[in-house]
Amino acid sequence: MAEWKIAADPDLSGYADAGPDLPMAIKKLLVNRGIDSTLAARIFMQTPKDLTQDELMPNLSAAVSRLKSACEHGERVTVFGDYDVDGITASVLLVEGLNSLGANVDYYIPDRRTEGYGPNVRSIRRVSDLGTSLLITADTGTSAIEEIDEANELSMDVVVIDHHSIPAILPNALAIVNPLLNDNQYGSEPAAVGVAYKVLRALFEEMRREFDDTRYIELVCLGLVCDLAPLKGESRSLVRLGLDAIRRSKRPGIKALCKQAGIKESEIDSEAIGWKLGPRLNAAGRMAHASLSFDLLDCDDPVRADALAKSLERLNDDRRSATEAAVELSQKYLTDMYGEELPPLVIIASNEIHAGIAGICASRLADQYGRPAIVIDMSGEEARASCRSVGDFDLVDLLNKVSSHLIKFGGHRAAAGFSAELSSVAELQSLLLSAAAQVSVSRQDHIHIDMDINFEEMTDRMFQYLDLLEPHGIGNPRPVFVTSEATMTGARSMGQNGAHLRASFVQGTETWDAVGWNIGEYSRYNGRKFDLVYSFRRTDPRFRRTALQLRELDVIALRLSGTGI
Repeated sequence: MAEWKIAADPDLSGYADAGPDLPMAIKKLLVNRGIDSTLAARIFMQTPKDLTQDELMPNLSAAVSRLKSACEHGERVTVFGDYDVDGITASVLLVEGLNSLGANVDYYIPDRRTEGYGPNVRSIRRVSDLGTSLLITADTGTSAIEEIDEANELSMDVVVIDHHSIPAILPNALAIVNPLLNDNQYGSEPAAVGVAYKVLRALFEEMRREFDDTRYIELVCLGLVCDLAPLKGESRSLVRLGLDAIRRSKRPGIKALCKQAGIKESEIDSEAIGWKLGPRLNAAGRMAHASLSFDLLDCDDPVRADALAKSLERLNDDRRSATEAAVELSQKYLTDMYGEELPPLVIIASNEIHAGIAGICASRLADQYGRPAIVIDMSGEEARASCRSVGDFDLVDLLNKVSSHLIKFGGHRAAAGFSAELSSVAELQSLLLSAAAQVSVSRQDHIHIDMDINFEEMTDRMFQYLDLLEPHGIGNPRPVFVTSEATMTGARSMGQNGAHLRASFVQGTETWDAVGWNIGEYSRYNGRKFDLVYSFRRTDPRFRRTALQLRELDVIALRLSGTGI
């Protein structure tokens, strides 16, 4: 059972001038997230105003200058995007924006299974054959040394728009626009679509053209949330602005996607994007080709958008089934191979788990076993792997240690990928396990709790401030509370095999409805007192009115009061 860890009482001296209206609990939540003064809190919670200065984005000016020339002369431009939501949204943004400015723009997204991540020499030659004079990489390219050399040989200029880790040697591109350059003096990591947005906005300003911010920032929001970008600084501001734009979206593709996901555009939040829209958009690249999702977002015909969204829905169903089979296969292998004594790094190499779901499978394994996980697809001409981290384990650092055994690799601390020769996988596994064994990993086998709180403290005013802390994600986690001695009533299990819990909890005069995922076995303790760890989730707003009534408890963990079980 995971250990419950309640954050220590923070220093609230920075809120001495806050006044009585700001609840004590909100002050604590803000300080726990690094917002340690009244002024910082006002900036954090107010409507975003100014974004980070363009001058701080490395090489933005050089990129804008080259793009301006391409637009003015109607050059053939190809955007080379990645097949995930960040790469797709960045590609749509650049293609739409540059075409509107006069360039002749097309896009190229590689096939995940046959080409793998990022540019390859063959794809660069295909792009050249289209007559491309300017190649723009989106969500890839920072490590593509050989491929960009090939592009240069073929008389193409290359602008890299990316956010991945900076290698020891950079490719010879005309401009590399990546916020992590210069020791990240930019101050945040707005994912590739955020970088593309800053480039495009600056380009419109340079060309003295009106920039339709609403049309593009909704794409930024989708890419940032789905890429798990840290929601700090400018990135959080972009998501807040983007959520407002999505709720008023005129894109037929977003409307059709919401319809298939069963959510109203007006109710979209970061969780709806991450759990409902994102998986559907990613299903194209995982199970077929990412061009399907590109076409959906770029589509201006509602009828065609509906058809594309239905296709994505079918692919997402296939993705779910394939993922469950892959996770089950992986669990059996690990149990048979190691029993309960797992190594510090989980590695699965199989020709039965294809590259499209390797990343999801790795994430599931990392969550389940509390250690980094690598899933390697052995079914192609090369071994292709997806890697997912836990805690503070740095995957890029790990891959750097075995780079001589890899064809190519890339990514960032928490998520990465690589390709290798099939014949080298056995030796590579041994080297990876040895390297991982030298690293002390914080495995996060505990539940972080912001504070102990009683139900009576949960007021309408409290929730009005909680709303201002959104959107939540990495760097700005959803607040987590613990309440003691609450009586469970009306308990029942629900879902397949009764896996989940539906109940109410009573403390004093206050009662809260609750749902708990994967804790359905506790339903047999109806009427008993519990200590419970929870966050809040919104309920159906059609039947409620106040901020308080719009929520129920999202129970993370339970234990019988006074027993520790």
